[in-house]
Amino acid sequence: MEKITALAIVCLEAKYLQNVGCQLEVLSLAGYCE
Repeated sequence: MEKITALAIVCLEAKYLQNVGCQLEVLSLAGYCE
């Protein structure tokens, strides 16, 4: 979970969180991508 939070923070800092690609990348890296 800590990794997910860290990735989410990176996305926020990059102002990229609204991009679906970023969310999918975070989920994929976290191993939750279906």
